[in-house]
Amino acid sequence: MEGPRPPPTCPTREILPLKTWDELVKWKEPETPIHPAVVEVTRLLPRSPSPSPTTLRTLLCHDMKGGYLDDRFCEGNNNVDAYRFYHWSGIDTFVYFSHHSVTIPPPAWINAAHSHGVKVLGTLITEWAETETFCDALLTNEESVSMGVSQLIAIAKYHGFEGWLVNIETIVQPNKVELLLDFVKQLTKGMKKVCEEAEVVWYDSVTVEGKLEWQNKLNELNRAFYEASDGIFLNYTWTDLHLEQSREEAGGKEGAARVYVGIDVFGRNFYEGGMFNTWKALKKIRSYGLSAAIFAPGWTYECDTGLSFVDSEAKMWRDLHPYLKYHGPGQLPVATSFCQGYGYAVYDEGKMVKKGKWHNLSKQQLQPILGQEGKCVQLNLVTSEAYKGGGSLGISVISPKEIRLFVCGLKWKESLLVSVWYKWQGPVIPFSLYLNLHSTTNTSMPIRTVDLKCDDYEEAGKEEGDQPCKYIKVEANQISKKTDKSHETVDVKMKKEEGKHDGAQTKKCDVSLVVSREENGWSRRSFAVGEDEGWEVCEIGVRLGAPSGLLLGYITLDNKGVNRVIQ
Repeated sequence: MEGPRPPPTCPTREILPLKTWDELVKWKEPETPIHPAVVEVTRLLPRSPSPSPTTLRTLLCHDMKGGYLDDRFCEGNNNVDAYRFYHWSGIDTFVYFSHHSVTIPPPAWINAAHSHGVKVLGTLITEWAETETFCDALLTNEESVSMGVSQLIAIAKYHGFEGWLVNIETIVQPNKVELLLDFVKQLTKGMKKVCEEAEVVWYDSVTVEGKLEWQNKLNELNRAFYEASDGIFLNYTWTDLHLEQSREEAGGKEGAARVYVGIDVFGRNFYEGGMFNTWKALKKIRSYGLSAAIFAPGWTYECDTGLSFVDSEAKMWRDLHPYLKYHGPGQLPVATSFCQGYGYAVYDEGKMVKKGKWHNLSKQQLQPILGQEGKCVQLNLVTSEAYKGGGSLGISVISPKEIRLFVCGLKWKESLLVSVWYKWQGPVIPFSLYLNLHSTTNTSMPIRTVDLKCDDYEEAGKEEGDQPCKYIKVEANQISKKTDKSHETVDVKMKKEEGKHDGAQTKKCDVSLVVSREENGWSRRSFAVGEDEGWEVCEIGVRLGAPSGLLLGYITLDNKGVNRVIQ
């Protein structure tokens, strides 16, 4: 971060913040893209289940050494040990935070978050004496407020993120408070005009009297800013009484869901000391029916915890796991290699195509639900072998287990094509990819399960009635090889078979195994699942029938018929 200041837009290969009011005012959208990665960020993908106004949310505020470290490079870099985050399924909003006036999130973070349906916010902050001039300039008059609002909206629109955390930590003159309130109102309203998913969050700092007094609760001194925005991020030194008062002040579940109670993972004057006790704070916050804002989760990376970064992450998020609300893909197609956005090589279809260390969060793939690991189940990223990208998901169990990979909401027509590529790291055992389905018209209906048996499918699940349908293997004479490429054209007439689920319901289900083959040392199984009107896939997982280990290299789900070329 040292050296000559970059131009306000940002240099070709890097994203950097704006430090002064003058830089904000002079910022303008460049006539030609400053870098393809900036203007081609992944759009915010739909997620499921969609949050309701009363859903308790989890905001993650990333603060690390002033920000803009290895993540600032649009094209990534070769620091394989750079910080990464991969617990997206339990997060609703991601804030990229720094102590510079206007923090613009780098595209790598936007891509990683958006591919998991997580909103991204930049940060507007004024703190200490050196930034008082920024706040004074912003609140000069109505014209300066409008200028600040329009510039922040333009920056968010150009870079493709959803809003702002507003953190005013300088004293505001009483006669300027109304201008500050108007700024928050205009920014909140203006962002929603350009982005349906926009969110502006106010940090609990300056009061309606203009004093810099952190309240640690929602009350009459900060309520006006809470009402002017989409929510409030409370300071960290709260008590049980503060939480109770905040819940009462919010006036109901919908209001309480907009109160993000601050959690400092570093544990600075914080409830139970944070760090590996962070889960205790989240448990307490949830007991009062409030949302949470987890600040500085990179503690597991920055500090010596006595464990590796990966083990520290696993420990902290495993303990947070019971208090998070999970979501996942909300539309087809779905595809993931489980790569976390780094590696020691790049693989394609099981072959190494490029050797060398690399790190680029833009290349991160959809991540599974992590935190369910324990003595009997281990999930970990394996970088020594991959089907695509830089890694694969390693799964090992010491007893028969069912492991939930994703929650989702996936509707399909005619035929759902589900493919999985995997490789055994232990003995071959009964292994299935399962889809849980729920009714979209009757929430009282029991969950249905479609079990896609990948290995030992003739032997697994012999007990009558324990599977929802029978499985039809495609014979060799039903598959014709293309002469130009190693594709297979499949023409299968799927059959309807009856089965029972939990002894409660009889259903009809079409399932066919349409591809079973080996590819560069990886096993591939592709299944066609016929349309089940009024039902959608709400969960994807795997079942392992005995102690063993395997690598999941690639999973895809797409809404396509079986009378097609399957690659």
